[in-house]
Amino acid sequence: MVASGVRHRKKGIAWRDADYTTYKIVKALKGEPIKGYFQIKIGGQSKRFDQSNVVEFMPPLFRAVATKLNELAQGEFDIVPIPNSSATVRDKAEFKTLAHARAVAAVVGARATAVPSLRWKTAKTPAREGGSRDPQIHLQNLQVVQKPSHQAIKSCCSTMS
Repeated sequence: MVASGVRHRKKGIAWRDADYTTYKIVKALKGEPIKGYFQIKIGGQSKRFDQSNVVEFMPPLFRAVATKLNELAQGEFDIVPIPNSSATVRDKAEFKTLAHARAVAAVVGARATAVPSLRWKTAKTPAREGGSRDPQIHLQNLQVVQKPSHQAIKSCCSTMS
């Protein structure tokens, strides 16, 4: 899981190594190019990822998320991803966070399903392009388009968009 105190860049605040790592992991999840590298431990060994091998990072990340969900959830559950900015009620195309949720569900196995329950009523302007970061504004713009069949797990694969 991607966890850090980084919410967005603030001028005058020194970034820690963990902040840079998280920033690059978020870029990788979004499918955006990363500059430089990040290094994390996988299976007790340090592994370095850069643009040339960043796709190799996704399977271990999805395994780690699946492991955590297996610890937290009892019985069958649905993973409900937060939709990407362009995933509206009118657009039925798969979105990136849904693909990530499906990858995690595949690792979990038969008791997990990724369900595209949420869509934006209107396309959301990404925060990096001047859109809001206010969760209340986002909540008002979300619409349930499919109800989960089991206990719902809000996507731990959600990326900042």
